[in-house]
Amino acid sequence: LGGCLGGDFPCPVYRERGRKTQGKSDLRARAAQLSNARMRKTHSLLTLGLSLALTACSGPDTAALTKGDDAFKGQIVGGQLSPTAARAVMVGTGGAETDACSALARPKGESVAVRWSNDPASPLKAQASGDIWSCEVDGAWTGVIFPASGQSTSDCNVASPVRTARDYQGPCRWGWTLSADLVVTAG
Repeated sequence: LGGCLGGDFPCPVYRERGRKTQGKSDLRARAAQLSNARMRKTHSLLTLGLSLALTACSGPDTAALTKGDDAFKGQIVGGQLSPTAARAVMVGTGGAETDACSALARPKGESVAVRWSNDPASPLKAQASGDIWSCEVDGAWTGVIFPASGQSTSDCNVASPVRTARDYQGPCRWGWTLSADLVVTAG
């Protein structure tokens, strides 16, 4: 026959001492200790389950992201690593009542060259094809947001308003392309 409360400890012996019975507080303390241990085990199992569930979610192609982001580390100029100048694309420039990006576009050709900034001397970041969000216009350049491999345009989170204009932080890719190389399809 097991111990008290199904545990592995012996039942306490109660002794009268004045008006108080000794042993009940020991029993309560042990019950609380067992309850806390079970809660820690349950918490650990829930944390493990959530971690596994999040790991199982599919994400963008990391090889494609790495390839495009290597340019951000810099470029070799005259045998030395020179930093890449980048200009983030702003979202929400149309105000709090309009979508973060104003239009959906497609390349006029098969794909469009996306650069790190709105400068023709800026290094190539990626070639984008398919639907591209047109978010900011600066002269002959358009700031674009486009899905990485394994993502869709809806993953970019720019089809609804933002409170104030801000730099785009992801999860999709971003960059600059010549406005003349895009055809607006919606917006």
